Amino acid sequence: MDNTSTKKSFRKVEVYTTLPSGGAYWPSGAIDLSSNPTQEIGIMPMTMVDEINMRTPDSLMNGQAIVNMIQSCCPQIKDAWHAPILDLETILVGIRIATYGPKLDVSAKIPKIDKAHEFTIDISEAIANLTPGKFVEKHLLKDGTQLTLKPMTYKTMTETNLKNYEQARLATNLRNTNATESERLAEIQKSFKNITDLTIKNMADQIVSVQMDNDLLNTPQQVYEYVTNIPAPIAQEIKAIVTAQNSVGTMQPIQLKVPEDLVKQGAPESITQSLILDQSNFFVLN
Repeated sequence: MDNTSTKKSFRKVEVYTTLPSGGAYWPSGAIDLSSNPTQEIGIMPMTMVDEINMRTPDSLMNGQAIVNMIQSCCPQIKDAWHAPILDLETILVGIRIATYGPKLDVSAKIPKIDKAHEFTIDISEAIANLTPGKFVEKHLLKDGTQLTLKPMTYKTMTETNLKNYEQARLATNLRNTNATESERLAEIQKSFKNITDLTIKNMADQIVSVQMDNDLLNTPQQVYEYVTNIPAPIAQEIKAIVTAQNSVGTMQPIQLKVPEDLVKQGAPESITQSLILDQSNFFVLN
């Protein structure tokens, strides 16, 4: 008798969810939707190992804990680094629901009375309140240039967050060192250059092609050179488009009803609260 078993045999799919992308924008081999004609993915609960990893700061910082958790809980996802961010919150909320259920405690500061209150929300309702619309690939700029876009990936988002953290840490270190004024200036200039380079890279990474009159730019190098050399107003136009498209699939702020006893103290009847997927408590049951 063969007693060999895989880790998957001790869990079962608890939640099925449809990705906002419908499976588009995932590169070949990163996700397998062939067994499900409805384009849904099955989600299993986290394991104890997944939960422990979600408490590990280094793994959280570099994104590896999230990638490991997604691939552990979503058997159809083979490479979570390539997940388009318009699918990310749907996947993460699905994992939370599959593991702990739909109820989530959220602490919020009540305006006017300046008191904190613990609310219990149903995150299945929050996921139904995603920013509406579909990711739009084709965009015509004011100068007649046509762009073809793709969503930011989790890998690009993680790299961006790490770079931003490094820049923030550099600024803190500069304030706490005995560096000379010229050394501080040199580091500040270096920091500004890094931020500029990162902004350009992020924009270029999300542009598939650029059609200008009879010229088609469709290689990473060509697109990068285009973004680097366009006038600032055009760059700002592209940045606004990319930012708007990357909001598709993200959760909008939710309305919370304030308890009557607090309303009697001067609190508003309801407040608006952003739901942040804070790994320190969202994926760990306290």
